[in-house]
Amino acid sequence: MDIKQAVETIDKSNYIRFLEEFPDQLQDALTLKIPGTAKQKSDIRNVVIAGMGGSAIGGELVQSIYYDEIPVPLQVVRDYNLPSFVNRNSLAIVSSYSGNTEETLSSYRQALQTGAAVICITTGGMLAQKAEGDRIPVVFLPKGYQPRAAIGYSAIPLLRILHIYGLLPEKSSEIEETINCLRNLNRKYSPENGEQSEPFKLAMQIKGKIPVIYTGPPPFNALGTRWRCQLNENAQILAYSNTLPELNHNEIMGWDREVSNVGDVFAVFLRDKEESPAIARRMEITQEIIRKHSGEFAEVWSTGESVLAKVFSLLYYGDYTSYYLALLNKKDPSVIENINYLKTKLQKL
Repeated sequence: MDIKQAVETIDKSNYIRFLEEFPDQLQDALTLKIPGTAKQKSDIRNVVIAGMGGSAIGGELVQSIYYDEIPVPLQVVRDYNLPSFVNRNSLAIVSSYSGNTEETLSSYRQALQTGAAVICITTGGMLAQKAEGDRIPVVFLPKGYQPRAAIGYSAIPLLRILHIYGLLPEKSSEIEETINCLRNLNRKYSPENGEQSEPFKLAMQIKGKIPVIYTGPPPFNALGTRWRCQLNENAQILAYSNTLPELNHNEIMGWDREVSNVGDVFAVFLRDKEESPAIARRMEITQEIIRKHSGEFAEVWSTGESVLAKVFSLLYYGDYTSYYLALLNKKDPSVIENINYLKTKLQKL
């Protein structure tokens, strides 16, 4: 496959620019203005991050990466309704790239009613209009991105907001390491390397299969969601994800060639050299079971020193893999016809 030609003929919206500029996006996210909070509190007892799709995954990554550092419960809400525990001692971060996501607007209204400290992350739209009218602080993001391609703009401001509220130490050094790590990876993963790009090789293995992404527990579990959603939207295929050790108590039984469609599935294990011995053993035994039933799988290993860099290195690998699989499937990764159709029908109702 001539990858450069495929980029020119299939990627008509130039989605590749989002991947190539991703390290710069993280750098730019450090310069975004974080407004003074409407209610600076020292008694925050829980955090909710409300968002959908690409606007929510930043919250799930932060929740996963810093699960052992954030001193209060943090929950990501992908729904119309906030949980009942949200109150005056809550911090509600409302994230919608477009500013017009109906579920997130519903969560915003509820957050105001609870008396929680509220801050919004958006490019504009109705969310920005309502927030400015209600005198709620807004972090304004640059426009022109697919929401799923603006993951740096949705994740980095969250780290900075949590730091402002005293819920997370300052993370600029980890972010800088992550940026440098991704710049190095971009040179390896770019279409300039043609078929030698590792994500392209994985895309070739996945093509024609249903990928299942297997991760360990936090800090890596949110990556399963990210890989799955990128494969769904960019490559326009069904994909699934699960985590160890939980999948060893149920899903592992599905790897039985006699009664299941094992031949249609391709497992991808996201690994880290410092994963716990218990998880490493479970990964290896799970692979033995898959191999026993003639199942196919591959491993992708993290790069970097900090946990943030490791997680984003695996995220970046998955983003590139989904892009190359889109090209192999002859699908423009920017086109989301089914989502647009659904939104149009809902608006009519």
